[in-house]
Formats: sequence, C-alpha cells, structure tokens
Amino acid sequence: MTKSTWEPLFASDYGFTKPWNMFNFVRNAVVKRNESYDFFIAGGRGLGKSASAMSLAMMLDPGFTLAHWCFTTDKFLDLITTRQYPGTVIVWDEIGTQKSGSSRKWQIKEAHDLADIVQVNRTDGLIIIGTSLELSRGEKRFRSGYRVLADPVRKLSNQETGHGLAIDVEMRVKHTDVFEDATRYKLWRYAANGGRIKYIRLYHPPVGIWQEYQKMRLDFLQDIKKKILSGDAEDDAPIVEDNSLTILH
Repeated sequence: MTKSTWEPLFASDYGFTKPWNMFNFVRNAVVKRNESYDFFIAGGRGLGKSASAMSLAMMLDPGFTLAHWCFTTDKFLDLITTRQYPGTVIVWDEIGTQKSGSSRKWQIKEAHDLADIVQVNRTDGLIIIGTSLELSRGEKRFRSGYRVLADPVRKLSNQETGHGLAIDVEMRVKHTDVFEDATRYKLWRYAANGGRIKYIRLYHPPVGIWQEYQKMRLDFLQDIKKKILSGDAEDDAPIVEDNSLTILH
C-alpha cells in the first residue's frame, strides 16, 4: 500500500512514519510548547460522537476519567478554572443545551464571560473536546477557538476491523492566513511530501468506562425530564433546545 492511500488505524500504526504520531504531537504541542489544540466533534444522533470523544480523550490523556466529562457549562467552567495537570483533557458533551453553551439561550454577558475564561485558559495546558449536533449550536466566539474539527464517518464492527468496534473519523486542522483573513481546515499531514490522512480510526472505549458514562448520561437526562414534568424548570434550566431531548440519545 502506498503512502498516498495509507489510512492509519490506531496510535501504533503511526510508526509507519516515525517519529510522527498525531496523538503524541498534539499532547507535546499543548504540554511542552504551550499551544492550543481543542477538538470539536459534530454529527447526527447515533453516529458515535460521544464514543469518539471518549476514545480520543483516552488517547490524548492517559489519566483521563469521567470526572473530566461534563454536560453543563457550570461543571465545564468549574473544571477549566480549577488547576489541572498539563495535558488534561476535558470533554464538554452535547453543547447546545440551555446550560451548555447554547448559541440561543445564553445572555450576552454570560456568553462573553465564557469566551473570556476559555481564551485565557488556552494557555493552561488543557485540551478541550466538545461535541454537538452541529458547530453552530455553540456560542460563536467560543466555537471559533476550536482548532480541529472532527466528523465521525462510519461505524465498524469487530468483523470489519479484527480488533473490536471502531469509528472512522475525519479530522481537519484549522489553518489561518492572517494576511488574507481566511481560514481553511485541512486534513492531517503525515509526511513531508504532503501526504494527508483521510480517516483516523478510533476504537470503542473499554466496557467499564462506557457503562459508567451511560449511567451518568441517563441520570442527567432523567433529571431534565423530572424538572419538566414537575413544572420546576426555569428559563435557564438545562433543557435541550429545539424540543429535542433525543439529542442526549
């Protein structure tokens, strides 16, 4: 298989072009060079956004746990304003709810406060992974800070991979021409001659942490439904916008 058609499967597969490794490259850029590499994963319901986010988080941060997973802006802000070790990955799942960075439901001051804090914290060695149905659901200034956009393209069975369930994800990195005031998103480059990686295959997270996540998500969804049915939901309650509770699957 030639370099022009090679599609890596997992971190070890990047040995083909040593010493370059996308996961190590991102972590070193953030930890050692104080750069910012935040990821945004968008896609329809059931395409594997959360599984991709969890797998990516575990690849980038060997110490990742669900303590760094959040569904609300309050928890997200608490995590990024609390001292974390360099290279910590924080996942902000399902952006677009009224209490999760919604582009419609946030007051102007709150939106600006969020963007200010995130902008300052980009120098603190954190890697943020956001997920939503679409990028536009997030507050505009905040979403503009994501450097890598990801799209889960297809789910693969164990029979197809030979190594367990997986998701092929297309990732594009932000490139800005400050002179032309233009932004383009390009595929990862794996060789000096310009070879680019079409898909990165992320294997499904381990059963234990995935089941723990499912319970955490179910508890959050049930709390939302309970507030709605009891009539206690306030204007700023974490109700999923566009009447789509199924955004949380």
